[in-house]
Order: sequence, then C-alpha cells, then structure tokens
Amino acid sequence: MNRTYSAEMRKRALRMLAEAKPDHPTTMSAIRHVAGMLGMGPRRCPCGSAGTRSMPE
Repeated sequence: MNRTYSAEMRKRALRMLAEAKPDHPTTMSAIRHVAGMLGMGPRRCPCGSAGTRSMPE
C-alpha cells in the first residue's frame, strides 16, 4: 500500500531527522528513531532514504 505524505509532514520528518542525526551513529538509526516518534516503521517514514539524499552530512 502506497502512502502519500503532505509536504508539511515531510518537512517535519526531515527537520526531526536533522535534529536526531548528531545523537545517532548512523543515518539509519536516526531514521528509525524519528519513525518511532512519528508512530511508523522506518520504511514508511517520509524521512527515509529518499529524504536523506538532500540532507547535508
């Protein structure tokens, strides 16, 4: 089942990911953390791999 997230939800998830990244050893662990905070799995999270491509390291 494909889900489409609003632009607002994606921005929120990416902002949360940017805030979480310094506290986690890998990007994937930060994504898991944010996904859990949003109540979804990491594959469903709008901050997943597609979102991290535009994120500065």
